[in-house]
Amino acid sequence: SNQKIDLAEFELAGDSWKSQFDIPGALVDVMYRQGIVWSGMYFSPMIPIMAIIASMVTFFVKKRYLFLYCGRPKKALGVTKQLKFFYGMMLLALITSFIPLNYLLGRTPSCGPHEEENVLNETETTLDEDMPSWLKVFFTYLFNGLLLLPILILTLVYLGYVRGTRKSHETNAKQLKERLLKEKAEKKQ
Repeated sequence: SNQKIDLAEFELAGDSWKSQFDIPGALVDVMYRQGIVWSGMYFSPMIPIMAIIASMVTFFVKKRYLFLYCGRPKKALGVTKQLKFFYGMMLLALITSFIPLNYLLGRTPSCGPHEEENVLNETETTLDEDMPSWLKVFFTYLFNGLLLLPILILTLVYLGYVRGTRKSHETNAKQLKERLLKEKAEKKQ
């Protein structure tokens, strides 16, 4: 019965004993891991699959940690202001991961499965053979075929960022409007 009283007092204490979750630190950790995956997938094709599994495990462990040991933040963090920085760091990680890829694809190895073959030229030749002629002309003038996917991914990420920013602005405007109406009603009384 003594333990029940202690637990009840413990529950009455609320979140005051709990620490705060480090959101920026967690985001930097995710970005670092993603940069490592992007850089290493050229050397080991299994890295993305292992990263998916590791990310899922990490997510559920951090979620459990957050719910059990972290309290609500005392003030808003302003993560939306930091999103440009985080997206910029992801772009930097993506660009950095393409440096070893461009080096590896641009050289002609003297041994191994691609001996005396330039992988970049062979890949582009295969893509050109399978592509419709109008699309060949489009990509020839506009893009390097191997950079199309990352550009598409970055465009989708940016559109998601713009959409999220718009939603947060709409939510903030709605909350401010409600506050103003509430203050106006209080002044009339």
